[in-house]
Formats: sequence, C-alpha cells, structure tokens
Amino acid sequence: MKKRWKRNCLLLAATTVFLTAQFGGFQAEAKPWKQQNRWKDQKEEWKNQKEEWKDHYKNWKNHWKGRYEDFEDYLEDQYSDWEDYLETQYGDWEDRYDDWEDFWDDWDDHHHDWDDDDDDDDDDTPEHVIGGNVNIVYFCEEDGSEWPVGDVWASGLIDGKGNINSSEMTNIPAGYKLKSVGDYYYGGEGQLRVQVVPEQIGGMVNVIYFCEENNTVWANGEIWAAGLINGKGNVNSSEMTNVPEGYELKILGDYYYDGSPELRVQVVPISGGYVTVEYFYRNPMGYIEGTIVDGIWASQLIDGKGNVNSSEMTGIPAGYHLKVLGDYYYGGEGNLKVEILKD
Repeated sequence: MKKRWKRNCLLLAATTVFLTAQFGGFQAEAKPWKQQNRWKDQKEEWKNQKEEWKDHYKNWKNHWKGRYEDFEDYLEDQYSDWEDYLETQYGDWEDRYDDWEDFWDDWDDHHHDWDDDDDDDDDDTPEHVIGGNVNIVYFCEEDGSEWPVGDVWASGLIDGKGNINSSEMTNIPAGYKLKSVGDYYYGGEGQLRVQVVPEQIGGMVNVIYFCEENNTVWANGEIWAAGLINGKGNVNSSEMTNVPEGYELKILGDYYYDGSPELRVQVVPISGGYVTVEYFYRNPMGYIEGTIVDGIWASQLIDGKGNVNSSEMTGIPAGYHLKVLGDYYYGGEGNLKVEILKD
C-alpha cells in the first residue's frame, strides 16, 4: 500500500513539473509574437501621421502663397498711386518755378539790376563781372622775405571784390607754403598780402671744431639745428652736444649757418683742475724731515697741465711759509712738490 502511494506521489510530481514546463514554454513563445504585432501597429500609426503632416504642409503652402500674391498686388497698387502723386506734384512745382522766374525777371527789369535773366529786355546797367585777377604779395615773418609774385585768377570775385581761395594761389615761392588755407577776402584795391612759412624747419649741420691754442681740429659729425629754415639759419650753442672732451665753446649763443658744407666753431681748452700739493721741509743738514699732502684747485690748468699760483696754496702747515712765491708748473702727473720754510 505504501509503495503504491509513494509511486502515485512521484507520478503526480512528474506530471506537475511537465505541465509547468510546457505552460512556461507557451508563455515564452507568445511574448515575441505580441511584441511584433505591437511594432507593426506603431509603424502603421506613424505612416498615417506622415500623411496627415503632408496634408498640413500643402494647406500651409497654399495659404501663404495666396497671402504673398495679395501683398504683391497691394505693393503694385501703392507704387502706382505714389507715381501718380509725384507726377502731379512735379507739374505743380514746375509751374511754381515758372511763376517765380517770371516774377524775378519783372523785378530785375523794374529795378534796373544786372541782366542775368533769360528774357530779351535790355537793362540800364551792364552785367556783373564774375571772377578777376588779384595781385598777391607773399611775405614770410620768419626770415623777413617778401615776394611780389604777381596776379592770380580768383573765380569767386564779383565786380572785382570777394573771396580768393588758397587753392587758386599757384605762384607761392619755392620752399614755402601758406600759413593758412581757405578763403582770403580781397577788397578790390591794391595788393593782397598773404603770409607764408618755410616748408622745411630745422636740419642737420656738419660742425667742425677747432682750437687755436694748440692748433687742433675735430670733425665730430652732424648735429640737429632746430632754427634752420630751408637749410639756413641759426645754430644755437646748446645744440652743439658733440664738443671735444676737455674743451668748451669759446662763444655761447647763436652761430649763423649759410647752408655751406660745414660750420666751423672755435673751442678752447677747459681751464682749471685739482692738484695734489706735497709740502716738504729740509732741516739745516739738508734732509727732508716730513711732508704734508693737500689737494687744491688750480684755475690756470689746461687739460690738467699748467701753472699753479702760490696764492692758491691755502693748506700750508702752521708755522711754515713757502720758500718761493709765484707760479709753480705742474706737468699733470703725480704730486706737485713745494718746499716750505719755518717762520
């Protein structure tokens, strides 16, 4: 009995497992089928939507095409109306101009003014003279020059008076330019004075320095001179920055330069300098007992050499005096030895 019951239980369990496996397989097979149908429906739906959008686009295109054609017709009507308006206005203004011209001719004839109208009436006075010659005199304050160059034609004159423009002044002296450009008023009498300035201000000058004291010459090169006008004029001593070392200009101020190849300028040696004086004393036996060193300024030195006067020796030891008064020559090297004596 027990064996039968056990066998039935095993059969029941095996049957259950089999049915479960079969049912799960059906489920697994059914899922892909349902997914495929769903995507097929979605594709069909998108296709329908595409057709709807195509219809919308056609309707939108036809709508705006009609609007554009309406707007084009509107612009054409507006342009035609504006053209008609301008044509009417132009005719009115043309008539007004004719009326004004007739009025001016009548006024011109009535007041016996100049005859610049288009009618055949003769006026009592001749026509105005437009344009004329002007006698111009150019002058330059910088160098005191003046040029009566002659007449120029001025188109802006009326009956000999009026403005002459700077562009009409074609006879400006060479090397100069107008100080002011524009219109110059001419009163109709005499000359018209017009100021000019040099075109070139400043320039290079080749300076040659020379020293008569030692007969030396230096060609140190060119310097810039701001006072030149067209290559000539004054060169100030402050602009001579290449003076030979140990020398100074003999004359300060302005040097006139005439435009030649070089400007010769005299220099002198720089005078004065410091000297170390060595004072020494000899005892009665003739031996030097000691020395005292003192630095002094010697005004007569030239390039570090020359005479040192005894009056410049202010550091003499107390209780002593110079053996010799007057000038002591200093050769430029070492100390200047000066003998002293006891008071």
